[in-house]
Amino acid sequence: MESREIEQFRSSSIADFVESVENGEFSKVCDCVLNLSKQKLNEKDFMTLLNALTGKKLVFKQFCLDLNEVPMNLVSLKTLSVIAATNVFSSLDLSLQHCSINGEGAEILAECLWSRTLPVNTSIDLYGNSIRDQGTKAMAEALKSGKAPAGLTLELGNNDITCDGINELMAAVKDIKCPQDLKIKFGYYDVEIFPAVENLISALDENDKKHRRMREAIRSCPQFQEGAREEGNIIQQLPKEICGEIYSHVFDVPVTKKIQKTLSLFNVKPRLDNKKIKLEEETERLGKMDGPR
Repeated sequence: MESREIEQFRSSSIADFVESVENGEFSKVCDCVLNLSKQKLNEKDFMTLLNALTGKKLVFKQFCLDLNEVPMNLVSLKTLSVIAATNVFSSLDLSLQHCSINGEGAEILAECLWSRTLPVNTSIDLYGNSIRDQGTKAMAEALKSGKAPAGLTLELGNNDITCDGINELMAAVKDIKCPQDLKIKFGYYDVEIFPAVENLISALDENDKKHRRMREAIRSCPQFQEGAREEGNIIQQLPKEICGEIYSHVFDVPVTKKIQKTLSLFNVKPRLDNKKIKLEEETERLGKMDGPR
């Protein structure tokens, strides 16, 4: 008897999902919606899901995992972070509303943002937890790592976040390694942090403009290597000899010693800037020699 191939799978049971995987019922690329909201899941359940996802060579075009109102302990969150980074999803929508996730739990979940294997346009919904500034800082550090995916969406509303936490996010958004097309949403927040949230929204808009300018600069550069991907952090994927020129073009500033130091984080050495800096230093030295005696 031939096994049927599922292209779209919807279930509210881990057992049904595992059975379909083991029976080889999934097509090689399929969509999956797994609605586990309000269920009582334990650490073993999450490990079972992880084993099912990694046991077969599957690729999920879109994978929606609804865990709303499922209480999550630290061990379960660790396994969930590994699940998110398994590299079997083309698109991942992870919903974790009202899951009793605190700051420490958010730190564990943020580990998946460092993996480089989260798909483009990943969405993580943490509305209604209590990650506070501790969890927000962990998210911000991950955003500055240069490893978070492009098109990432984070919903952080109703999480007892103060202006300090918002400012951590804003600093991350302004960082050169922040992913392009990042969206940070606040479905609900206290009126006290309204100005900080408004500033964050402005910073997100500027981040989008920065990456658009960067893409335009890349496309107009004849030295850009064909086939270099534009996802993730673009600057890290540029040929090293043109990074300094691209940076200068995008941000409308000459490449100075300070910017050289920043670019060194990417192991980049701008092609012509060392000569320019030496010329500036020599001019400055001669100016001092010609000054009043």
